[in-house]
Amino acid sequence: MTDAPLTLATVVHGAELPLLAWQARSLALHGRGAGIARILIILNDVDAAQLRARLDAITPLYGPLADRVEVLSSAALFEDARARGLRQHGLRLLARYPVLQGLRRSGWRGNDGWRLQQACKLAIAARIDTPYTLLLDAKNIFLRPLEAGDFISPDGRARTWFSRHDPQSEAWMKRSAAALGQPRHPLAPEITTYITPFTAETRMLRDVLAAIEARHGPVGHFFAFRLNNVTEFMLINAYCNARLGGVRRVFADGGLRSYTIWGDPDLMMRILREAQEVSAKCIGLHRRALPQLDAPLRALTADLLIAGGVIAAPQELDHLIAELAPPAQAAAA
Repeated sequence: MTDAPLTLATVVHGAELPLLAWQARSLALHGRGAGIARILIILNDVDAAQLRARLDAITPLYGPLADRVEVLSSAALFEDARARGLRQHGLRLLARYPVLQGLRRSGWRGNDGWRLQQACKLAIAARIDTPYTLLLDAKNIFLRPLEAGDFISPDGRARTWFSRHDPQSEAWMKRSAAALGQPRHPLAPEITTYITPFTAETRMLRDVLAAIEARHGPVGHFFAFRLNNVTEFMLINAYCNARLGGVRRVFADGGLRSYTIWGDPDLMMRILREAQEVSAKCIGLHRRALPQLDAPLRALTADLLIAGGVIAAPQELDHLIAELAPPAQAAAA
């Protein structure tokens, strides 16, 4: 076993594989000094088996880190619940029959992919043996050399960045606290980031997983049937506040920010300009936002990626956007 402290875990589905390839390239360029022991790719897709051949082509893009890559399916993670002696009971059995939910989606067993990726980010802790876990989405692309100190503070706390609640996070937090059997009020006014990259102590993630499964059964079924009323990161916050003395006791400031392309054009322009001004180490290329970029936003995005060594020319971004465009939009183009 290596002494490197970090395991990276990226949850991905089929439509995001072009982005995962760029994440791999960015880690090959910038990830060697970050203390990465393993890179776990979790396939959260109803057709996960069919995607493995495409992942075989992506693995070499990790360069010097390629020998640390392991591919898992969300089904494998959720089957771990059986090994932990958890029963599948009550209405949670319906998660095995997505047709009864009225709509077959793209995630595990036809469930909603966004909910199930949150379950994956907790369930993966049972498979990790390094002290720290770095949770990623495929959209996270690295632009500067990384080091372990970007993710772990000198006193051993995982790094994050903190904010006040917004209306959405407050609703998630109330429901997440209730899911853990905690009073809904008062809420701690400050929360960690709830976007990736998200670094946490692996032991604490396992404890959150155990707390949820002790009350609600297998984590995959819990998220499949909670209609988005909790999130994985608000569950972590609620657990830290109730049992570990608050998020500031568990996390340190100074976490790596992802300047994520999402929202209206004015917001995206502000995000991209700030990323350029601060020489950001990470940007987030949201697959649904990229096809909507106008020419100035596309040019600024390309400039950041070229400066980070991820691409050599703006045409590579154009090609990625074409790959990510919905079929109807691509046909119209």
